[in-house]
Amino acid sequence: MATSFALTPADLLRRTRLRQAKAAATALLVLAAIIWLAVRHSAQSGATWAGYVSAAAEAAMVGGLADWFAVTALFRRPLGLPIPHTALIPTRKAALGASLSDFVGDNFLSVEVIRRRLEQADVVGRLGSWLSHPENAARLSGEAANLLKAALEVLRDDDIRAVIEDAVGRRVREAELGPILGQLMASLVQDGSHHALVDVVTTSTNSWLKENRALVVEVLHEQAPAWSPSFVDRALARRIHTELVRIAGEVQADQAHPLRVALDRYLTGLADDLQH
Repeated sequence: MATSFALTPADLLRRTRLRQAKAAATALLVLAAIIWLAVRHSAQSGATWAGYVSAAAEAAMVGGLADWFAVTALFRRPLGLPIPHTALIPTRKAALGASLSDFVGDNFLSVEVIRRRLEQADVVGRLGSWLSHPENAARLSGEAANLLKAALEVLRDDDIRAVIEDAVGRRVREAELGPILGQLMASLVQDGSHHALVDVVTTSTNSWLKENRALVVEVLHEQAPAWSPSFVDRALARRIHTELVRIAGEVQADQAHPLRVALDRYLTGLADDLQH
């Protein structure tokens, strides 16, 4: 089924001008032929002026026919005749396209050419020089902030969440973080780097317990069962607070305390599990 295309006013104008140009060229060719025929007899009779006019008319006809043949041969067969090396564009468009592609690629889009052009342009240097001026940097940051604000006002929370979950969540799920974290933890445990953190925690815990004895006792007392006597609950709470202070002090002072050893054993096992 043939597809019809509507011509725009500009297309109609170009088609009209093309027809006028073809008509003018054909009229000039016909005029040259008439002049040649008109002076042919005089030229054969030996008239000098007729020889010049005849030669000019012949040259005009030959030039016109050559131009017509050359242009026509690019797009179709002249007069429908299967003349060799005619209708070049329809029959050799693939080869012409490949040649044009190779030419553009080798001379304009090759890696060496693009790298040389980028080095000559020095885009980064020029951008850095432009941003070195405070007014330009302030202008750029202001425009970027306005653009980001407009984007956030247009986008919905669900759309942003979906993009983040797809971009970040997928990468986190695909990345094998376990072995990396396991190797890092094993290195920290082997070097004893975590001991400093244990010292800070135990020191802070011991100081906090000593400074907040009443609070700890009150919290422990509130957790006691309702049927237990109040004085027993308070005495037990004070005893528990004392034991907590003692344990925290022992862990703080003894680098070989069983709690420290148990923590090292736990972290070593966790690092091994993450790696394997």
